[in-house]
Amino acid sequence: MGNYHAKLTTPLLRLGKKDIWTLSDAYRGTAIFGGTGSGKTSGSGQSLAHAFLKAGMGGLVLCAKPDEAELWVNYAKACGREKSVVLFRPDTGTRFNFLEYEMTVGSGGVNNVVELLLKVIEMSKRQLMGSNENQFWDDAIRELLRNTLNPLFHAYGRIDLDQVMQMINSGPRSAMEYSDPIWKQHSFCAQTLEKLATNPAHQMDSRSMWVIRNYWENVFGPADTKTRENIRISFTSKMALLFTGQEHELLCTSTNVVPEMTHEGAIWIIDMPAQIWSDVGILIQKICKYMWQRATQRRPKTGKERPVFLWCDEAHVFVDEYDEDFQSMARSSSVCSVYLSQGIDGYIKKIGGSNAREICDSLLGHFQTKIFHSNSSSSTNEWAAELIGKSIQVRRGVNYGENEGYSESHSRGRSVNEQDQRASFWGRGNRSKNKDRGSQVGSSYSESMNEALEYEIEPGAFGRDLASGGPHHSFMVDGIFYQTGTMFRSVKKNWLKTRFPQRI
Repeated sequence: MGNYHAKLTTPLLRLGKKDIWTLSDAYRGTAIFGGTGSGKTSGSGQSLAHAFLKAGMGGLVLCAKPDEAELWVNYAKACGREKSVVLFRPDTGTRFNFLEYEMTVGSGGVNNVVELLLKVIEMSKRQLMGSNENQFWDDAIRELLRNTLNPLFHAYGRIDLDQVMQMINSGPRSAMEYSDPIWKQHSFCAQTLEKLATNPAHQMDSRSMWVIRNYWENVFGPADTKTRENIRISFTSKMALLFTGQEHELLCTSTNVVPEMTHEGAIWIIDMPAQIWSDVGILIQKICKYMWQRATQRRPKTGKERPVFLWCDEAHVFVDEYDEDFQSMARSSSVCSVYLSQGIDGYIKKIGGSNAREICDSLLGHFQTKIFHSNSSSSTNEWAAELIGKSIQVRRGVNYGENEGYSESHSRGRSVNEQDQRASFWGRGNRSKNKDRGSQVGSSYSESMNEALEYEIEPGAFGRDLASGGPHHSFMVDGIFYQTGTMFRSVKKNWLKTRFPQRI
């Protein structure tokens, strides 16, 4: 689907007059942070999206908000890439039978599908980190799936999620029921085991067949009722999200789109926004993301393959355990991952568990470019300040003072002598008068220079000093552009303050 740029030195963004951000930088992952209305999507997000599309990349776009798909369609039109867009939603006729697809790729066969379904169960959890006590149930479900998928594939020649559910739900409820003629007549599980033995689509060796029959007769059937039902429900309740009409049509019927089409330049947009489709929309997008990640890791490495991108706005909604493994190898797979989120708190909440913060730090540590926009989250701002680090800061102090004084005093005196003895006699008196005045004026001035180890960007600056776009800021968005192991030429540091236009 058109030409593309694969050289590592290909410039994607210009950061001022002296610095550029290249394809090699993009391969190392980008995490963007900013509060609501900060301009993270319309500022740096839009600039990166346009750069990727103009470079001829294909990619996968996950949608959390209702307007996300339309936004990307407009990006594609602006960059002359509208013909590359593939909208994945029920009304477009696009279909992706992920189980059938999994059977056709790689060499793991049924075991791959078993692990995939276990992964889907994991994806359906509201938090990533569960208790280690769940290991028993994970192992029990894995055993159930192996003894369900293998007979289905060998008996019918394919794996269908409907049949998986039918076989599990019709399994024996006791050792006696396994031998009951009525159960054998009406149970899909019994019919599948019979077909496996008498008329299979693919012949199974006798040892494997014995293991499967032994499981249903001597393990699943005789198990404690509560234990057996917990195992069954642990699987079927999670899969139930994919069994309503539209969701089932998308992922469990036929296939006309596959992850590999993005390797040829397609822009695969999963238009099932979480805010509308809720849990099932999130699960479907996680499934597509996981299948795409593994397909991208499998593709041959020639050094000339088309770069692809993974785009997750509100990324904390879609994050799962595989993301860290994938991102650690994204560069070798020619993948440009971009995760946008308001702050680290969303990731921590989604991860859950007592060590959620450590896992969050580890995940985000694989994104070597980080862009920070205006934010009121104190935890995110403190994390950003700590990440950028401290340096010796010189503080200049000035002291200046003035004083002025004034005084005035007055004194006055008089004395009179008087005597009368048959004659009058007046003596002279004395008078005196004094007046004193004084004034004083003074001033002082001093300077001091102090050195201290302080944050290069103090946390409060992220909420105070960064423009968030709109008409009040001439439709320009400020961002702190941080990159591990890079010294930006214009500032001689590994971060710089840059501006992103909202009107491109």
